[in-house]
Amino acid sequence: MALDFAARGLTAAETARSRRIGILSTLRRSMERTGLSAPEMAAALPAISAPATASIIGSSVLHSALSEPEQFHLTGGVWSVAGPQYPKNQFVRPMTVHPGISGDPAADAQQGQGQRVRFVSWAPALELRVLYGDAFGGFRLKVDGEYVHLGLLGNSSDGTPVGAPRVIGVNWGDGSATERRARVYELEWSSNGAFGGVYTAPEYDVQPAKPVNGLNLLVHGDSMLSTVFDTATFANAAQPSQGTLLANLLGQPDCWVSGVGGTGWVNDNGGAKATFGARQALDVIAPAPDVIIELGGRNDGGLISQIELEGLVRAWIANVLASRPDTIIFMSGPILSRGGAENSAASNIAVRDAKRNAAASFPRNVAFIDNLARKWSTGSGRQTAPLGDGNADWCTGADSAHFTHEGHEFCASQVAHSIAAAVGPLIAAQ
Repeated sequence: MALDFAARGLTAAETARSRRIGILSTLRRSMERTGLSAPEMAAALPAISAPATASIIGSSVLHSALSEPEQFHLTGGVWSVAGPQYPKNQFVRPMTVHPGISGDPAADAQQGQGQRVRFVSWAPALELRVLYGDAFGGFRLKVDGEYVHLGLLGNSSDGTPVGAPRVIGVNWGDGSATERRARVYELEWSSNGAFGGVYTAPEYDVQPAKPVNGLNLLVHGDSMLSTVFDTATFANAAQPSQGTLLANLLGQPDCWVSGVGGTGWVNDNGGAKATFGARQALDVIAPAPDVIIELGGRNDGGLISQIELEGLVRAWIANVLASRPDTIIFMSGPILSRGGAENSAASNIAVRDAKRNAAASFPRNVAFIDNLARKWSTGSGRQTAPLGDGNADWCTGADSAHFTHEGHEFCASQVAHSIAAAVGPLIAAQ
């Protein structure tokens, strides 16, 4: 977000303060626009064709994301060629997280969730060129801010092989010039797949659709950001997982979802992955977010003392602010999918208190959200074994640890409303 105060002769501290107020004010306005509601299905839907191996638009022109990336607004990761061999060398894909599986986070960048391709076109008919993802991959398609297809496209659940290059047609009405008008398209990636570009007739082109007064968001944490356990098919879910959905609720599509499952501030997944601190430089500081939503810590309970954990969290915040002193951070206690005893478990309380105390050291930059005291998660059941004692019956999946589709929607809504409530006090703290 470009907020240039340096030319006004302000000190570094004054500049950071002005930038923080600007960021918070922009975030407040975008939340007012969305009403903290998720995108809905559009009333007028285009005809979306089955995946084809080649364009069927007469004399079609490919607007390539590889050779002409400036024609698109690519967000949520570092976009580059998908691979050295055909067909991957015709596509781009985003790298979002560095889980450290090799022992060196810099050596194993991976595609996460929530990246977006945004563009505007007047074409009454166009085709999206994509590389197919697996059963958890593909993308949701929005036009002018509303979904135009239920669930995922470019997802192998439709029988197309993973990694296959395909074109998917989007046709408005009869596809003639009478349907011509400017439309903003947004491909919202689920987890894997790649983008090749857009085919149109020769008289049409595409242009990048960058949001006005857009912020750079980053949602940070563990598997609770993205992992879904649900009896319903993943590809048919109406809404994305929590990390991606938060960007929609807040009205800021430029969002990195920086989550690595089984990790935490000290938990390295038995030595198999990097801790939050080990991947911070690449996955948090390098993207230079205006706003960070930090939701991790559930994997750290009982592994470290509260005082030691508080020191790790405080150092993590200090590192972010040393790089960008205007960054705003919203930090919660560990995100839980089942309530009851978990809300008051000593291990979870210790993580919550460590994060809360660390956040209190940075009152102008950090707002703490006490999800345990507010009892977002209640009950001890799960979707496949409801007990009627709380929302875990529909929020918790069969593994008793991760959210269902509805659970992701519920938790994202709670986070978003908590952020909205915290914006005013943060502005006052400046």
